[in-house]
Amino acid sequence: MNKKYSFLSLAIAVAIAGCNSSSTGKSSPEVKIGRYMAGDIHMHSTMTDGDYTYYQVAQKAFEQFGLDFIANAGHGGWYWMLDEEGYRLDDNGNRIYLEDAPEVGEKPRHDYDYALEVARDSKTVARDIQMLDGGAYGIVKKVREMYADKGQFVINGLEWNVPGVNDHASIGVINEQDGEIIAEFHRNFDYSVTDHHGNIWKDPEYKWLAYAGVQFLENNYGQDAYFIINHPSRRINYKVEDYRSFHNASELVTLGFEGFPGHQKQNFRGGYDNNIHYQMIDGELVDNFDTGRGEIGGKYDFCETNLPEVNESLYYHAQTYGGADYALAKVGGLWDALLGEGREFWLFSNADFHHIRGDFWPGEYQKSHSWVEKESYEGIVAGMRSGNTFVTTGDLITDLDFTVSSGNKSAYMGETLVASTDTSSVSVKFQTGQKNHNDDIATMVQLDVIVGDVTGRVYPGNPTEFNNPNNASTYIAKSFTPESVEWVEGENGWVTVEFELDVEAHQYVRLRGSSNGANVPGYTDQYGNPLVDTLKARFNDGQCISEESGDLEEWNPEEPWNDLWFYSNPIFIKQA
Repeated sequence: MNKKYSFLSLAIAVAIAGCNSSSTGKSSPEVKIGRYMAGDIHMHSTMTDGDYTYYQVAQKAFEQFGLDFIANAGHGGWYWMLDEEGYRLDDNGNRIYLEDAPEVGEKPRHDYDYALEVARDSKTVARDIQMLDGGAYGIVKKVREMYADKGQFVINGLEWNVPGVNDHASIGVINEQDGEIIAEFHRNFDYSVTDHHGNIWKDPEYKWLAYAGVQFLENNYGQDAYFIINHPSRRINYKVEDYRSFHNASELVTLGFEGFPGHQKQNFRGGYDNNIHYQMIDGELVDNFDTGRGEIGGKYDFCETNLPEVNESLYYHAQTYGGADYALAKVGGLWDALLGEGREFWLFSNADFHHIRGDFWPGEYQKSHSWVEKESYEGIVAGMRSGNTFVTTGDLITDLDFTVSSGNKSAYMGETLVASTDTSSVSVKFQTGQKNHNDDIATMVQLDVIVGDVTGRVYPGNPTEFNNPNNASTYIAKSFTPESVEWVEGENGWVTVEFELDVEAHQYVRLRGSSNGANVPGYTDQYGNPLVDTLKARFNDGQCISEESGDLEEWNPEEPWNDLWFYSNPIFIKQA
């Protein structure tokens, strides 16, 4: 675990002692007391459809892969009761497990598929019952106790089956005592539950119940609760109007989205193959993608139309780009549309761990780094809510100090700078070149600065604007590489990039970095934008191989280690 405080804290404290000018109601430039804590709040265990007990998952996350906080976020629905060691139990109270299987492996002791094979009829316990003190929550409490004196934290949560949307989100509530809070939420708002007419709450007409669920969290638990959209584009069920409606329902609880989904080891990274079906028809690859709202037909060529900027087919929305969800990867896309309204809607990354066949362990490949001032449950959720979070894959960077300044005012990620001039100073300091969990030296070779206009809120009364998932003003303002004069390398992998940025009336600035740089076949375009990940198995010696040739490479589960990224949350800038 990284136990150091911000590398500039002492210097800033000395330099600005006594300074108290404000841009956001806080002392600014501000002494940042605290540190970035690495977390993952979306993972699975024997509580639902995982291959390992929560004890095993927590041990890997905390002891091997350096996370500071995790959340129990098993699916809503119907599963098995558990004993205190995390073994699944059948209706007779017998443990369900493979006796001669290894603890960790392709088919381990607690293999979920085996449990389905031999005891599917016992998979009848509602999660709101399983979650209570004597079951899953008892395990959560024990794991908390195991790591409390090590400064590591375990949040109790749920991967919510969201009504009306028919997709998932992570929720969590801190300071609960017996698991009843999450159990109550599941009983009242999970779409696996039926109403008194026997209707399952998946249909779009039940979206009102989803918004009510978010409001329930705010009204009852306020700052102790969070809601984050999971794997946003995997099913194309989350529309931009849903993001806006959730945020409107509760800006306090709706923190953001999982811009880097889990399942990064799978051949369709992120597991984004759930609803993708394609076939050869008359020698052409034809998209038979069904969104659940009717079939979308269209022809495409993996080798030619792969950029999110130039291909608006829904097929391409339901894939990842350098591991990132389309909503994040497209410059000027859905996330930029929300930021262009000035919404405080933040970016996160989680492993969505189930098993080692297609998933990395929590913290092994991807992390969310949130700035935490007070190391406590309240401090962690406050840090997530602040927007001062950056996400990484493969530990491409391990620390970040990103500020925008004007005069004696400065702002960090998640904050708004009120600038006194039309030019602001941007400072980016990051640590790269460290060994990651694949024993590689992860080195960033391109830093992109992305800027967009903030034009104000849009409302449901104007559906043309409210349903628009784009921000046409967003662009890559600057790019830097080790050859740039602004790229200054220091000790221990620290790099400093400082420059002036012309700012119009109201804008935001965010960062993106990669291990490959621009114009790398199969990975990035000429500007450094990530290409669709289905290309990765289609390149031999720099040449794209068509589906018809039969020469496609086998997907290499180590491939994600060759394609590393980091993304920051934005800083908003407004002229005085």
